Amino acid sequence: MLACRGVTVVFDVGANVGQFGKELRLAGYRGRIVSFEPLSSAHTRLTNTTKDDPNWIVAPQMAIGNSDGLVDINIAGDSVSSSVLDMLDVHVEAAPDSVYIGRERIMMRKLDTVAREYLAGCGKMDSAT
Repeated sequence: MLACRGVTVVFDVGANVGQFGKELRLAGYRGRIVSFEPLSSAHTRLTNTTKDDPNWIVAPQMAIGNSDGLVDINIAGDSVSSSVLDMLDVHVEAAPDSVYIGRERIMMRKLDTVAREYLAGCGKMDSAT
């Protein structure tokens, strides 16, 4: 589908340790992947995962959200359920390992704030103002 649509850049927001990016590569996608990960431990692992793939970029540690600034992120026991949002009880009931175990202060940026940097050389965004 990505090839059919001419997609050359995929943003992986909340990339964790790179599961989605790995699946893209296994499916044959060879375009640019830009991964955004807010948690320091997952960001370190993600950076290690992508070190041998020059077309997979790990953005500086940040969350993508609806504003620019510092926020606290809730760290989930399963890592993948971490969020700046409160977890619903139904989530914890369905996945007890996802309960929040800590917090980390991180930078949050709007995608509009950071996207242009990663879309340079991709056509229409180059001429946008």
